[in-house]
Amino acid sequence: MKQRKRIRFVLPEIQRRLVAVTVACVGTSVVLGVCLTAMAYTQLAGALPSDGDIVMERMPGALWRTALVGMAVALPAFLALALALTMPLMGVLYHFGAFLRRTADGSQVEECKLRARDPLQGLAALLNEATAEKRRVNGMAPPNDERAAA
Repeated sequence: MKQRKRIRFVLPEIQRRLVAVTVACVGTSVVLGVCLTAMAYTQLAGALPSDGDIVMERMPGALWRTALVGMAVALPAFLALALALTMPLMGVLYHFGAFLRRTADGSQVEECKLRARDPLQGLAALLNEATAEKRRVNGMAPPNDERAAA
């Protein structure tokens, strides 16, 4: 049986903030839409020669339905879009952090390599240039466990 790849946040603090911003934006959009709908219903009720009271009486239920449907449709769509657009970037940032950690502790000697389709290729080249001397020194030194024993 094929095991499904589990989606996890590689930089959870940044990605949680992104989710929170997305929820706030969708919520604000839905509230704005409900307010505009309420204004339209109120104007419609005022313009009716009769039955304006019926429109006003039914307006709260209609507004709740509008809000719930708006959230049910927009929130999953925008969350999926936000995550799909940022997952490649978060993976690259995680890779950069791991590369710098290994370079600092002396275990990294190779250049930082990204997949061809990954964003921030120029930043990877700059990281390689900036850490070249440290990685060269790392290649000459004994591995970490031998340094710790000495």
